Amino acid sequence: MRYLNLFVFCLFGASLSVEAASVVKVSTDDVYVDMGKKKGVQIGPMFNVYRKKEVESEYGNMKFTTQVFIGRLIAYKVGDTQTVARIKEMSAKIDEDTEKAILKSDVAQSALVVLADGLFKRDDTILLSSGIPTLRRMASFINRFKALKVRIEVHTYSDTQGATKLSRSQSKSIRDWLVKEAGIARNIFVSVGYGDQKPIADNGTTAGQKANRRVEIVIED
Repeated sequence: MRYLNLFVFCLFGASLSVEAASVVKVSTDDVYVDMGKKKGVQIGPMFNVYRKKEVESEYGNMKFTTQVFIGRLIAYKVGDTQTVARIKEMSAKIDEDTEKAILKSDVAQSALVVLADGLFKRDDTILLSSGIPTLRRMASFINRFKALKVRIEVHTYSDTQGATKLSRSQSKSIRDWLVKEAGIARNIFVSVGYGDQKPIADNGTTAGQKANRRVEIVIED
């Protein structure tokens, strides 16, 4: 039963919102997303890009729709209802069955990404006082979108002990600060700890490990 619960968490722990934006056009350099100023987008912030994928369950003849993280875009031209963005980085972990490119109809969600090193000591769950300005940025980002559902993702790297458990606890620490200190409603948050499951850089280098130890605030709705 323990393994079944873990499997279901992986499928549904970060479900796609029906309000997420879509990639509507891809050119040589640019990616067009159907979300703009009217939904809170500004120049500079990023979009996380996901692709829906059907997965067969190992427990009976069942199929589930989940999401695959493809990469990240950065906005550089923002209109009222559409944003032109460029690829900032691609996921370092995409399975062989998934095309390693941004495609039309991929799903895009606005995201604020910060390094976890400024918020926590290594392998600790207590927030650092030096991280308060970053936490305030998170609060401002959430409030700008008037978000109804926000996913707090914490990511580690492969050599972190108890990576998934640690990252879940760190995510809850961030949520609790945003509720208590920023006055944001607790019920809008989904706290997720992915551990080392979704690297964006090479864990074989110090710089890659630092990039992978990150926090993402993702607007789902």
